[in-house]
Amino acid sequence: GASRVEVAMHQGPSGVFLTLTDDGEGIDPQRLSELNDALASGQGGSILGLGLTLADQIARMHGGRVSLQPGPCAQKERPGVAVSFSLGRVTPSASAPGPDRLR
Repeated sequence: GASRVEVAMHQGPSGVFLTLTDDGEGIDPQRLSELNDALASGQGGSILGLGLTLADQIARMHGGRVSLQPGPCAQKERPGVAVSFSLGRVTPSASAPGPDRLR
C-alpha cells in the first residue's frame, strides 16, 4: 500500500478539481485505460472498474469527469497513481433553495 497520499483541490472558471496522488505500487500504464471499463478484471477475476465507471458517469452528469494517470514518481520503484475528479460549475437558479431557505 501507499505510505503517503496527497490531496489537492482548486476551483477554476469551469468547475472544481480534486486530485489524489499516492506513492504506492502504481498501476501498469497499459491497464490504466481498462480500469474505466465496467468489465475490467483483476487478479482472481475480481471486477476492478465498476466503481470508477460509476464515479465517472456521475461526474459526467454534473459536467465533470474522473481520470487515472501514473503518479508523479513514474521513474521510481513505487510510482504511485493519481486520480483526478472534476465537477462542472453550477449556476444557482432563482428557484433553488439557498442556505437561508432550507429551514
